[in-house]
Amino acid sequence: SAGFVIERGPWWNVQRTMNPDELWSDMLYAYPSLVDQFADASPVTEPQVVPLLQRAVGKTAGSNWAMLPHGAAFWSPMFSTGIAWSLVAVERLAQVLEDGPALEDGLSRYDALLRDETQYLEKLIAGAYATRSDFDVFVEYAMLYFAAASFAETSQRLLAAPANEGHWCWDGFLGARDPVLRDLVAATSKRVREALGLEAADFAVEIKRGIERRNVAGLSERARNRLYPVDLDELIRKADLLGLSAEEIRIQLPRLRGLGNDD
Repeated sequence: SAGFVIERGPWWNVQRTMNPDELWSDMLYAYPSLVDQFADASPVTEPQVVPLLQRAVGKTAGSNWAMLPHGAAFWSPMFSTGIAWSLVAVERLAQVLEDGPALEDGLSRYDALLRDETQYLEKLIAGAYATRSDFDVFVEYAMLYFAAASFAETSQRLLAAPANEGHWCWDGFLGARDPVLRDLVAATSKRVREALGLEAADFAVEIKRGIERRNVAGLSERARNRLYPVDLDELIRKADLLGLSAEEIRIQLPRLRGLGNDD
């Protein structure tokens, strides 16, 4: 599937009078590379306009039922959270079913976590939309997402699951229950939505300082020129952020590819 996400505003008020075919063509031909990509494509169904993408339900699980994240809430394609979030929710529900007698408690736990994640992602994405008019500021804001994703994925591969959770799938998605990331996302999202004319250079310093305790990937480094390869040396240097020593990180590195230490 393919489509455009259009923010409501003066442009949308003009374009909304167009039929879906005209609107698709009007949007597509603004981007020559997309015109080339779709040159030989044939539509399976006619283009459609969905008036509002955002949605969220008040309750995501109950007695003998549960919703997956994409059905329960959706904010935007921004950061492509849909598939990963749904897969981790499938893991949670599988564990709930395995527990059997504790089914109701498990579903209640599932519901509470999903709603926390929904609110967290709303803040993360709202801040991204608020910065999109200034690409340099948007790039710096996006480091919040990349810091959350890289820290979460590295932790899940190299560390034992938190004792109080029992399994990594119950850890908040993208750091939704990580107090450092949760508070940072909330504060930064609010700031960019309230502030006008942020200076990209100053904001970059602010973001770098904010993600410092979760930055295992060397993000927000000007010398990298916005190119961030997999850097194992950087990960080893940041071992203390994961509560490990540099040598412990080296021993655990095969686990980044899903291998045991002896494989």
